[in-house]
Amino acid sequence: MTTGGKGGGGVLIALLFFAAVWVAYPYERVFQFNPDEGVTAIKAQLVARGSSMYSEVWSDQPPLFTHLLSIWMEFVDWDVDRGRLLSLAFGAALLFATYELSRLAAGPGAGLAAALLLCLSTYFLRLAVSLMVGLPAVALATLSLLASIRYLESQKIWTLLGSGMLFGAALATKLFVAPIGLVIATVVLTTGSDAPRGLVRGLGWPAVGATALWTGLSLLTFGGTIAVVGGPSAVEQLLNTHVAAQGSMTSGGVEYFYRDLRANAPTLLLAFCGIVVVWRAPRPPSVAALAWATLMSVILLVHRPYWYHHQLLLSVPAAILGGVAIGDVFARMRSGVPLPKIHSAISAGLFVFIVVRASFIGLADPMVPTVYHADFARILSTMRMWAPQTRVVLTDVPMFAVRAGLPVYPSLAVVTQKRMAVGALSSEDFVNRIEQDRPEQVVLGDRFPFEMRETIVEALRDEYLLLETSFWPPRPWLFVRQDLVTGYAHTDLRNGPSAKLPR
Repeated sequence: MTTGGKGGGGVLIALLFFAAVWVAYPYERVFQFNPDEGVTAIKAQLVARGSSMYSEVWSDQPPLFTHLLSIWMEFVDWDVDRGRLLSLAFGAALLFATYELSRLAAGPGAGLAAALLLCLSTYFLRLAVSLMVGLPAVALATLSLLASIRYLESQKIWTLLGSGMLFGAALATKLFVAPIGLVIATVVLTTGSDAPRGLVRGLGWPAVGATALWTGLSLLTFGGTIAVVGGPSAVEQLLNTHVAAQGSMTSGGVEYFYRDLRANAPTLLLAFCGIVVVWRAPRPPSVAALAWATLMSVILLVHRPYWYHHQLLLSVPAAILGGVAIGDVFARMRSGVPLPKIHSAISAGLFVFIVVRASFIGLADPMVPTVYHADFARILSTMRMWAPQTRVVLTDVPMFAVRAGLPVYPSLAVVTQKRMAVGALSSEDFVNRIEQDRPEQVVLGDRFPFEMRETIVEALRDEYLLLETSFWPPRPWLFVRQDLVTGYAHTDLRNGPSAKLPR
């Protein structure tokens, strides 16, 4: 049913990718790739210290990656850069699955091309070393698709069970992979057919039963994870927050979606060349990739908000289809079959252009990470200086607390645009905690809008001193309670106008 010969190359590619990024990619120079890194890390830290997700720690994401990260970070002694290796492992797994799916569709050459295209796609390397839940969820969903293709080939029950459990784990990591489940379920439904177009012919009770088993196992894995970790409060936060955010968030509009499409345009054009090959010689992996890409394109076009990590939902199937296009060129060259001049020239030209562009002008990445500026090292050093006298830190940039190794308030640890948009957090929550509990240190960045940030600073004026500042994003200000500060250069907020606040 599929081509591609012997496997094994995918494992080698994944291992080489992991080693190369670990050694050569400068992720240790990045303070945080995205504010969500700090949010994910602080949730893992709180879970490791005994706090309960959803009831004590607010979260709009499923819990699986947070708990895996809490275990891994305990093992690496809460070093953020070594913690990022867990995300890198998921990135390597995603690369393996992408290689295998394209190889099964059009041979080893297609697999190699698909792996390279994914590595060079917009945001992939950034997300592969970010403490964020999007890439791990896509990796698990892609592995689930690969297992379903294996089931279609072999009819071995363990591949079906593995696919169902992997997709349930993907849902328990991030719900945005849910539409991919429709594609996988359709693959399972084709059991017994000779080709993807033979769905009706293959749709018998064994196929329906296999699909029901896959669906049940996916839901059981997802629901069991949610029930064990979160309970009823988890369902409320996961569902209600996402529903409410659809109508309340104005950022992340369609212009960002088009921006990322332009950045990823060469790979997408090559994927269209792959669609021609799929139409001429459909095989389950390539047809599944086409269905995935089509479905997610429609959804992302209308979904709000759109964030840059959503682009990964298109990059993976595009890389598979692009690999199929290049695999077709290789296959025709080996067999001596004359190449269709226009199609082959376009496919080969686009592939060469993508590689050359990455070699000479770098990857297409419109986002700029927050580098590890000297100001941040100084702020962390000052925070650690006052650590013996510090019970708790109040902050809207939790990466500072994680890197300093200081505790935070569980209920206020997660500060995101979505949480503020749905009314689950406001500046008044920070002000009340300052007035009632008087935390020893406050690190205030740019997560709150300026007016809300100004309200928080007003609450700090009488009892806190401003010790450190930086105008580098996220523009952190470090405040320490004045009864702890003796003989340290500072800014007295009681004499400082609020106009000095960074906007």
